[in-house]
Amino acid sequence: HAASAVFVLKLSELFMERSGAGKGAALFTALLFALHPIQTEAVTYISGRSSSLMAMLLLASLFFYEKGRDNGGALTYLASPFFFLLAVGVKETAVIFPFALVLWDRALNRGIRESLKKQATHWGLLLLAVFFILASYNRFFSGLDQRGLSSTVLSNVNGIAYLISRFAFIHAQNIDPDLPILTAWDALLIAKAASLSALLVSGFLLVRKRPWAGFGIIWFFLFILPTNSFIPRMDVANERHLYIGGFGVFLAVSGELSKITKKLGRRTSVAAAAALLLILGAATVARNRDYRDETTIWEATVRLSPAKPRAWNNLGFAYSAEGER
Repeated sequence: HAASAVFVLKLSELFMERSGAGKGAALFTALLFALHPIQTEAVTYISGRSSSLMAMLLLASLFFYEKGRDNGGALTYLASPFFFLLAVGVKETAVIFPFALVLWDRALNRGIRESLKKQATHWGLLLLAVFFILASYNRFFSGLDQRGLSSTVLSNVNGIAYLISRFAFIHAQNIDPDLPILTAWDALLIAKAASLSALLVSGFLLVRKRPWAGFGIIWFFLFILPTNSFIPRMDVANERHLYIGGFGVFLAVSGELSKITKKLGRRTSVAAAAALLLILGAATVARNRDYRDETTIWEATVRLSPAKPRAWNNLGFAYSAEGER
């Protein structure tokens, strides 16, 4: 996580410098990434380690791609693809990364043809990875027959809306959220789908005028796509899947705030930023206390998911293991 935060800082500096937002916004992006409690599940929970490790490797790949891109060196054609390959080995959802490279270059106002030439190795590895995944994990897609494509998509619309809200509801982090499997549209779900669609469209519209906002929005949706789209999963949503997507969210927020705070003055802006970071840091410390043992994590979970049997079952197992019958 510390290494990822450093990569986020360096990448944000490069991005903000070229898009005109300033290095202060880059530092704030990295601090949000490092301190926000939404990151806890990917950092502290053992089952989330693949998400945080994959993210570190992809951020490293993007960093080396950017560093070697202009001089056509080994960093772009060897180091960056190597870290991308490692990331796919850790977690298959990393296959989305070449699309993120195109987005990165597009947000920095670079030509698509030139970008694809620079990324040729990455796209070649993507094809190999997809072939391997399809050949090795064909049983993974059998879940479509059980749940159905329509139900999967509807449930994921609700799941994505829930995950986005977690960036603001820092007091309600939940390792096992009680999200239903949906089978039909209703007014609330239609409103959520319309809001998500509007947000995504705004990302494409903002890429040129406000590149940090456009990039951040599309980056988030891009990295949530492998886990929350049409592929069925046992759980509708997990906070750990926001880890690398959070980079985009925090970059967009920092870029927008940098424009607002210029009108407030340096002292006021620094004080407000420091206060927010202190609140986030305190919330992260509090959330990590929930992870100190099996009992406390599931006690915290049943408070937020009181109707979910699995949470109660796991809490009962934790009590039993401690001799608390």
